[in-house]
Amino acid sequence: MDPKTYQPTHNYQPPEKAKKSKKAKWLGRLFFLVLIAAVIVVLFGFVLPTAEVTVYFSSTDLSKDYEVVLDQNLNSPDSARLSLPARVYEETGEEQKKFQTTGKKDMGDKASGSATFFNYTGRPYPLTPTVELNHSSGKIYILKSELTIPAATVSDTGEIVPGKIQGDVEGKDAGDSFNQAAGRLNLSILTPELQSKVYADVGAISGGTSKLVSVISQEDLDNAQNELSNTLTLKLKTKIRDRLKKNEEMMRDELTNFEILSSEKSVELDKEAKDFDMKITGKLKTLAFNETELKNFLKTRSLTDLPSDKMIAEDDLGELQIAVDQADFSLGVAKLKVKATYKTFPKTDLSSLRDKIKGLSEVDARRLILGTENIRDVHFSFSFNLWNKLPTNVNKIKIKVGNK
Repeated sequence: MDPKTYQPTHNYQPPEKAKKSKKAKWLGRLFFLVLIAAVIVVLFGFVLPTAEVTVYFSSTDLSKDYEVVLDQNLNSPDSARLSLPARVYEETGEEQKKFQTTGKKDMGDKASGSATFFNYTGRPYPLTPTVELNHSSGKIYILKSELTIPAATVSDTGEIVPGKIQGDVEGKDAGDSFNQAAGRLNLSILTPELQSKVYADVGAISGGTSKLVSVISQEDLDNAQNELSNTLTLKLKTKIRDRLKKNEEMMRDELTNFEILSSEKSVELDKEAKDFDMKITGKLKTLAFNETELKNFLKTRSLTDLPSDKMIAEDDLGELQIAVDQADFSLGVAKLKVKATYKTFPKTDLSSLRDKIKGLSEVDARRLILGTENIRDVHFSFSFNLWNKLPTNVNKIKIKVGNK
């Protein structure tokens, strides 16, 4: 091989030059790391950090009363009429269950007897089987058929001759307790004065027997219907609430109406039975509205009535006490009486306070803020901040009034 034409396959560097090259590379890397660290410090120390400061004042309550109209025909709030949009939701369903009877009835025979009716007045008295006849024992009897007690007459000698008539009576209910000795029957429809002039004398009353059985009572029917109504109402409310979640609306019990469309029972009233089945079909209607929209609406209205030296926290939408004055579900309209209560605070220049705390540490800022009149607490929230220090740029500090 010709030495004049030979070219080496790699770059050869003397040892001293190689050491200088390694040192330069190391310094370059170090410079890059320092630059990165400096950028991080600048970003997280000065550029990116933000702070939210929430101050809590000593407060007093401000309450305002409003009459608000909910109307399904509105698409947006009407501040002039204090009216808000609402919507009628409706669900229908069925509920059925078997119930035990609690009613008791004596299905034995009725006691009966014969009575003589007397009338010492000058006018006749017609009586029907609906008239209660009170026995001296306290038991109540009724006529088996209607009759008329003739008026009294005057004899040739000037004596009053009472009108008389016979009639059959029986116990108002079955049972052997209606078997009674002879006695007087007073007519319940007459005054005490007239009862001494128009009455009946009855002989021994007998033939009553007792056979106590379980029957379906009106109380059984009412309790069963109430239980089914309550169960069905809860189910229908759940269905409506699932629909409301999509529209951020709410349902209040005061604006809800449940109606029984039909009711079926397997046993009729007063019939012998140990249990019975009942089934109802019901419909639930509610007038729903957006409560957050109502709160924002009333807060805007309340701010116009706020004293000039007071303020309300930004996130305070008030506590509402709502009472329904009128509601028409067919028209989709309701009138509410609403009492809105807000926490009010002395009006404070928050921008001036923000200028005072810029660049301070959390400890120093807390000390300064708590030294301000009427402020009872403060909370700091830092973002992208390495030292929990408030930014020097006031635009990076958000300060607001808290509500607690």
